[in-house]
Amino acid sequence: MDDVNAIVSGNVADGWIVKPSSGKTDIVVEIPTGVEPEKVTVEVPSTAKVKPNGAKVKVVNSGHDVSSYINVPAADSTTGVVDFGNATLKADLVFAEATEGDNKKNVEAVLDTAMDDKKGSATVKSAKPGLYYSMEASNDLLFPAGDNTKSGGATMATGTTVDIDKPNKPTGNAVFYRIKVSLTAE
Repeated sequence: MDDVNAIVSGNVADGWIVKPSSGKTDIVVEIPTGVEPEKVTVEVPSTAKVKPNGAKVKVVNSGHDVSSYINVPAADSTTGVVDFGNATLKADLVFAEATEGDNKKNVEAVLDTAMDDKKGSATVKSAKPGLYYSMEASNDLLFPAGDNTKSGGATMATGTTVDIDKPNKPTGNAVFYRIKVSLTAE
């Protein structure tokens, strides 16, 4: 790896963990002769482009492993580079509005808060640490881009609950709200 400030920990028996230096997003893993590639795990941010060369890749946002919540994009057939900036979330794992039980009650509570003009934020329960949550308001049920949709600031969950700011209401008579989950603070 051409990253002289990368942190490497581990041992031959348990395997090696490589943490690129902060801000490094174009990563090529170079595995030394005699080291089995499957014994190497590189931890990268969700915006990284990685050429793993056989190493395992763990996607980490601020110390939180989000690998299990993403659909990993295919490696470029020519370069072998995986662009995690193109990864998508597994919606059924991160937040399903129609889920019965606690999650459905959570969504209803957040949306009830959105309707209350006296409250400026809402708490999302069953959040996934390392993912970003925000609330959107639109005067169109399809939530188009542009002036019809307003977003509150995205906040990374560091535990199983996260407070999110309500967005300003868009112009129009009807206002619809939704909770948005993303890998980055878009």
